[in-house]
Amino acid sequence: MNQHMRKVLTIIMLSSLLLVSCGRKSGSGGASVRDFPQVQVPAVVGGQEEAMEYLTLHYWDAFTAGEGNWLCDSLHIAGVEATALEAEVGKYTTLLSMLPLETARKDVRAFCSRLEQAQRKDNGSNIFDGTLKMVSRYLYDPNSPVRNEDIYGALALSLSESDCVGPDERERFAREAELCSRNAVGTVAADFSFICRDGREMNLHSVKAPLTLLFFSNPGCPACAEISRTLTDDPKVNSLLGDGTLAVVSIYIDEEIDEWMAHTGDWPAQWTVGYDPAMVIRESELYVVRAIPSLYLLDSQKRVIMKDAVAEKLVQWLQSYGNQ
Repeated sequence: MNQHMRKVLTIIMLSSLLLVSCGRKSGSGGASVRDFPQVQVPAVVGGQEEAMEYLTLHYWDAFTAGEGNWLCDSLHIAGVEATALEAEVGKYTTLLSMLPLETARKDVRAFCSRLEQAQRKDNGSNIFDGTLKMVSRYLYDPNSPVRNEDIYGALALSLSESDCVGPDERERFAREAELCSRNAVGTVAADFSFICRDGREMNLHSVKAPLTLLFFSNPGCPACAEISRTLTDDPKVNSLLGDGTLAVVSIYIDEEIDEWMAHTGDWPAQWTVGYDPAMVIRESELYVVRAIPSLYLLDSQKRVIMKDAVAEKLVQWLQSYGNQ
């Protein structure tokens, strides 16, 4: 576990110690409000990795198991203030992002099951809809710093089979689960052809390098320009580019080709810069690009290492490359 992960875990565990109470207070109409009930890591759980896994798996146990006449309105989810619950969702999804992918998928499915059980016990509660809406936003919103389609896909698949959602929602969740499964971490990224800024035709799988950074970008995009500066200013990334370990492939997937051509000089000379002439990527959703920029990191066999990665996390991974 790296230093950043240790710091995050320490903060979360200290928060748990400071907020151990599950106070019951009177709300309107006789309904009760409460603090979010924190999980306690048993002393027998040793090591930070084990503690993190225990925290994540049991994060929602007390919240979903508690029985009572909890206040459910626009400001409270099963008795807990919505703002306080969102803070817990932020901690929970941060923990999920630090776990091995299969462990995180298992935990998020267990989370869904606990919410279903709580909703069935009290059909008038907003615990299922209110909590899931927050967790879904953190994991699936393209602008979320902890977005993760591979984890959200497992949650969406569970929801597509849940009797706690209506048929239209089940269909939507099934569609989202299928989209999230495309170019998933560990699978071979879909190949496609593109036209380079010098007029050559290439395809993604013809790029030869131990690492390939696939960068979906737009001309004149401030966020894209910021990522470009971050990459070019980082000594380790420059070293990886210089010795051929890393290849950057920047692809434009929309239709304003003249505009794209006018900005091709914005990208570093050592990058491969191209556009999708048939717009296959966008129209067939070969890659589900829900927001620009979008970053994929691939290995030498074009297997996905990171999908729709947050730029900061991707650069941290590259900085540690060779030190693992």
